[in-house]
Amino acid sequence: MRALAILVLTAGAALADEAAVPVIVGGDPDIDACSLGEVSGLNPDGDNFLALRAAPSTNGALLARLAEGQNVWLCDQTGPWIGVVVHDETGCGFGSPIAEARPYGGPCKSGWAHRDWIRQIAG
Repeated sequence: MRALAILVLTAGAALADEAAVPVIVGGDPDIDACSLGEVSGLNPDGDNFLALRAAPSTNGALLARLAEGQNVWLCDQTGPWIGVVVHDETGCGFGSPIAEARPYGGPCKSGWAHRDWIRQIAG
């Protein structure tokens, strides 16, 4: 019985969401803080969305579902994960370079998406 309890606790820990990892923007006073990209190549017969996660992992909490063709700012990278800011009509604060790297603080939603379904379109 004790072995079963340990197995259940271990499995539960594996399913827990990873701690949130902020998306870092900027770091160079001479270039744009982020590049423009779009969600691309989703399988229309599958889930037909790209998961925006709180950490660069499939264990990160699901923050949003991004649609095919949706614009995102490409700001950070960890392995195959791109730190993105979801583009909206406000521009999300990327009108000019940001000299010092810092965590993105809004106003737009940010998180991590797998690079296989994002393509850079400008910047």
